[in-house]
Amino acid sequence: MPPRRQLTIEERDRAIGWLNEGVSLREAARKLNVTPSVIHRLSQCFRETHIVHDGRPRSGCPRVTTPAEDRNLLISALRNRTVTANSLRRTLRAATHTDASDQTVRNLLRARNVRPRRQASPSPIPHNCSLRLGWTAHSLDTSTVVFCRLHR
Repeated sequence: MPPRRQLTIEERDRAIGWLNEGVSLREAARKLNVTPSVIHRLSQCFRETHIVHDGRPRSGCPRVTTPAEDRNLLISALRNRTVTANSLRRTLRAATHTDASDQTVRNLLRARNVRPRRQASPSPIPHNCSLRLGWTAHSLDTSTVVFCRLHR
């Protein structure tokens, strides 16, 4: 049995053309490498609607970004982990003229398991040794420190 797949619009056109020329269902199915039932359903649908394309409604919202734009957003987010969804959306808009919402960008990154990284708040302790000692002496109030001796 041939693998299950969708017929393209061109293949559907060819199948209907062959059937109108008098080619059998089995022969048309063999030429397109599908089962005869696929061609039979196609011919029935064509007889009823006179439309070749698959006009079934699809669930869900249509995609806003292409796979290439998704990769571009992902690479940009991985290169700069602290960038916001809003700035990623603006760079996508400038590069490709695609209007995607901030939430669309967040959903895309979440689907690829890319979590936002926020900068840590800067430490109030200075890095220089002499400044650090001065900060310690200034910040600690030694009058409230109680020393005790523990015995075991």
